[in-house]
Amino acid sequence: MFKKYKWNFVSVVLLVSVIGFIIFDIFLYYSIKDYLFHETFNEMRMKAKLAAFILEQRQSISIKENSEDLWRLTYHLKDILDSRVTIIDISGKVLTDSHLSKSGVSRMDNHLNRPEVKQAIQTGWGQSYRRSDTINQKLFYTAFKIQYNGKKVGFLRLAYNAQGFAASMKKILSLIGIANFVGLIILFFATLYLGTIVTYPVLKVVRTAQKIADGKVPEGLKNKKVLTLDLSSLLSGTKYRGEFEQRLKAVVKEIEAAQRNII
Repeated sequence: MFKKYKWNFVSVVLLVSVIGFIIFDIFLYYSIKDYLFHETFNEMRMKAKLAAFILEQRQSISIKENSEDLWRLTYHLKDILDSRVTIIDISGKVLTDSHLSKSGVSRMDNHLNRPEVKQAIQTGWGQSYRRSDTINQKLFYTAFKIQYNGKKVGFLRLAYNAQGFAASMKKILSLIGIANFVGLIILFFATLYLGTIVTYPVLKVVRTAQKIADGKVPEGLKNKKVLTLDLSSLLSGTKYRGEFEQRLKAVVKEIEAAQRNII
């Protein structure tokens, strides 16, 4: 019985702990994910803003198709920013892309309806996290409008491959799993020890009760009755002086009449 109580206690504590770990892990995972999303987008926004500024300082470079200077600048920005660079004209036509050849760019769809470009049209810059139609991979996108002498002439867009982000999240998830495994092992042994301490008094009471039931008690305790004295019951209903004393005397007389058979 003692082992049954102990293992029931351990099982309940471990079950509650596992549920708590799961809830905490979900909260921690998505908190870290949101933080990394936010930091990635912030970094890309700063890079895209810098790239747009560099392009706007070189207004001699025409924002038009088949511009060799524009292609050279696109590759240069890719090396500086370590990101995929795409330049789009005001109509949504892709002019250059650092990850594609000229023939590949000519086959690209119009980008005017891309989420990040639509936001840039409205607010000057935009961001999105989606699967690329061109390379069929999830990417972080940031687009900034390009202005020559205050006139909007196109958009500069940066793209960052999300595979590195996904790998980081997998690593974080594995670390959380390892931490949980170690924590549960420590908790198991701690709960086992605590269960022994908590259930030990119960074991002593059960053993004592079993001895009493088997008659294994000192001679002075055999054939005795164990009674409890409820003082609140003795006091309840007493209105006049002496009523409590009379009740108490009646109890004493009953004990004396039992000839020491009451404990």
